[in-house]
Amino acid sequence: PGTETCLKLGGYIRYDIDFAERTDPLTGDKWGWRKNARGHFTIDAREETEYGTLRGFIAFQGNANGSPGAYAQVVPGVSDPYYVGAGGLGSTVGLDEAFIELGGLKIGYAYDVWDNGIVGEGDSLGSVTRYNMIAYTYTSGGWHATLELLDDNSDPNGRSFAPDFMPHVAGEIGATFGPVDAAFVAGYDNITDEAAFRLIVGADLTANDRLELAGIYATGRTVMWNQSEWAISAGLSHTFNAQWTVQANAQYWGGIANLALAAPDFTNADGWRVGANVDWKPTPNFLVRVQAYYHSRGSDLANGIAENDFWTGRVRFQRSF
Repeated sequence: PGTETCLKLGGYIRYDIDFAERTDPLTGDKWGWRKNARGHFTIDAREETEYGTLRGFIAFQGNANGSPGAYAQVVPGVSDPYYVGAGGLGSTVGLDEAFIELGGLKIGYAYDVWDNGIVGEGDSLGSVTRYNMIAYTYTSGGWHATLELLDDNSDPNGRSFAPDFMPHVAGEIGATFGPVDAAFVAGYDNITDEAAFRLIVGADLTANDRLELAGIYATGRTVMWNQSEWAISAGLSHTFNAQWTVQANAQYWGGIANLALAAPDFTNADGWRVGANVDWKPTPNFLVRVQAYYHSRGSDLANGIAENDFWTGRVRFQRSF
């Protein structure tokens, strides 16, 4: 009050019940469960200046979940792995984002252009997607272009304070043509000297139906994308009414990377995932989501990749504000 600054507070409270088809080495049980509670709080301050909108954004996030216990099995392409095993309740609170914007300039800790995905919960179209960054976005009509200088203080093999001041570089060019939109993203890892490329195309088929497609290719493992040599993904969403939405999603990975290996080469293994989620919103700010996905991974035993097939699922309750 009494200033030129607009302040918006927002966030959500979320509770997830995850299940995964695993064989517990301690008990022999076929299925495992994990529960996670999350609080996400954002502060968004904006004011108009002669140079454009001046914005300051801060997001804090805390989780309370069962900590990884006897083992944790990660399937390539799953950015949020399901942990199943003996363990206690763990709680973490941290900074999710903190950045300053003036016009098209962004400086701070934020999600980059590789963070975007497609409809559905089964896609995984980026690896590390948050950095300390300096970025600039130019918009004109239905077009936009973004250039980002990214610093994560590490490389895909876990080295900290790597002896090279040069940042990673990422960029995006996107456009909207009526009901169709497209975005091409490229990233260069200055440590591995490799690059990755991604194209996402979406179309509103009707007022209630949307189709989105994505494709990725990498010359080698990069911090932006280290899951496989290439991947394709598709998602379809249908909205019945203001309360009910159904989304289906599938993804295929070719040349899966074994992140346990120091070498940046991809393997000869492949994998795929397919599934769907049903969303119910009894009120506008309360979401109940039920999802199930089937995962399949081929083998490349010479490079440490074993065949694996299993189910995962989730029930989510989320109150946004």
